[in-house]
Amino acid sequence: MSKSVKNIYEQIVGGEDEFSLREIMFHKACIIIALLLNAALVITILLNFWGISLMIAITEIILALAFWLSRFMQRYILAWSIVVFTSYLLLSINFFLNGGDSGPTLILSYFSLVFLAATTKSQFQWIWAFVHSAIFSFLVLFVFYIDDSGVTPYANAELRVIDLILSYIMGTFFISLLLSMVKAAYEKQKAKVVTQHANVLTKENELKEANRDLTRVLSILAHDVRNPLASIEGYLQLNESGDLDPEMRDSLNHDLLKLVKGTSYMLDDMLHWSKGQLHGHNTNMNVLMLGPWLRPTLEHMEALAKAKNIRLTSDYLGTERVYIDPNMTTVILRNLIQNAIKFSPAKSQINLTIRLNENNFCLEVCDEGIGMEAPQIKKLFSLGSENKIGTAKEQGSGLGLILCKSYTDAQYGTITAKSTVGIGSCFELRIPQKEA
Repeated sequence: MSKSVKNIYEQIVGGEDEFSLREIMFHKACIIIALLLNAALVITILLNFWGISLMIAITEIILALAFWLSRFMQRYILAWSIVVFTSYLLLSINFFLNGGDSGPTLILSYFSLVFLAATTKSQFQWIWAFVHSAIFSFLVLFVFYIDDSGVTPYANAELRVIDLILSYIMGTFFISLLLSMVKAAYEKQKAKVVTQHANVLTKENELKEANRDLTRVLSILAHDVRNPLASIEGYLQLNESGDLDPEMRDSLNHDLLKLVKGTSYMLDDMLHWSKGQLHGHNTNMNVLMLGPWLRPTLEHMEALAKAKNIRLTSDYLGTERVYIDPNMTTVILRNLIQNAIKFSPAKSQINLTIRLNENNFCLEVCDEGIGMEAPQIKKLFSLGSENKIGTAKEQGSGLGLILCKSYTDAQYGTITAKSTVGIGSCFELRIPQKEA
């Protein structure tokens, strides 16, 4: 079946998002029976079975009504009840009009039984099997023991044989086709269950991974916030005791200020990361001039580098216009420079270079720090990365580079790292410039 024909067919019988499997099977069965009855109608007219032809025509009208009620009016129970009631009524009439137990009615009756099995709930199938057996057993016994005068015999044996063969062929074809549809529906549902099970396992693994990430973040938070709090507590105790001289107090104030600022940045990273985990990252891309956006962040980073006796140099054209999310890119820049400061020794240099190349905003931060080995580089942008201590015993959450990666992806950019142990590291950010 071609794709276009299949789509038309599915539109006729209804989709799984609108109807249950039983309802779809009912629609399919109505169509199949109607097509078979069309063939039977032609044959009965050719054989001059006018009474049977009339019954077939009435049956087709009832089937069309039932299909319309279920498919377009969503009255499945009413439609199903009409088909079941009229099928047994018409089969009973056909029994008397078409040779009684010598005719094809008992063969054709299995149309109804298979139809019921395909369209009713499984717990009711034995009830309908009993009802089916009771109805046709009663008809056979009535004609045999009580009164057979109502049975219309065949004109000759040849017509009976033809009628039986045609009814047998139609019955076999209908039952085989319906069972094939039931099997196909079963296979489809089985495949859907397998897919759903795979999705559940995937979600379960994602939840386990998220839980591990959350546990790691909470442990980092507990560890990295506890240390500055302990330092502040110790300073306040010393200050309260009056044992601090002015020079020591100034030195501790300076150290505590750096500690609190580092903790503040760490909490900012955690806040950004957790917000992205819960709600996703919504970008706000804008065209802006490079200088006014970059200058405040650079001035602050230069002060941090100077406090560690590190020189931060920058190379960029302040008048160039770039297309970025300013808040996200500021967080990326801040984290890359902070990381460079953290792992660089005193009297070293950090270089920031910014260019517009091949429709990309390119930002590169290179340091002369301790460097990294290849296995560590592979894990840089994941929670599995090792949280190393800086050259001046600086602590960190390990979320900075993860946040850089997330914010880069949100802007459809790329971020890469190159490093050599003992020589230094270079991080490069590229963001496509579609509207700059």
